[in-house]
Amino acid sequence: MAIERCGICKEFIFSYESKPHKCDPLWLCGIEDEEDDYCYEVHAFDAEEAAAKIAEDKDPDWDYSFLKSGGVKVNIKNPKTGKIKKFYVSAEHDIHYSASERKDE
Repeated sequence: MAIERCGICKEFIFSYESKPHKCDPLWLCGIEDEEDDYCYEVHAFDAEEAAAKIAEDKDPDWDYSFLKSGGVKVNIKNPKTGKIKKFYVSAEHDIHYSASERKDE
């Protein structure tokens, strides 16, 4: 099995998939309070997924700034129709615990 990334949408493609890869639609994205409107592009199933993807990708330095600030306002534009949707994207910590057996001496 081979794993590679699509050169267009950057999603992982697995060699065992029976149907050819098809990129999700392109969305134009803007994070409010930044100087350039709609300067980001992302491939996603819908506008809501595009908002979450761009916020995750652009969270400054991956330091959870958006999480600490309570969220971020994201505007998504459909490049085909020009229609704009506005979202408030928040995040939360995801903690996982695991255990391994130990042998006391």
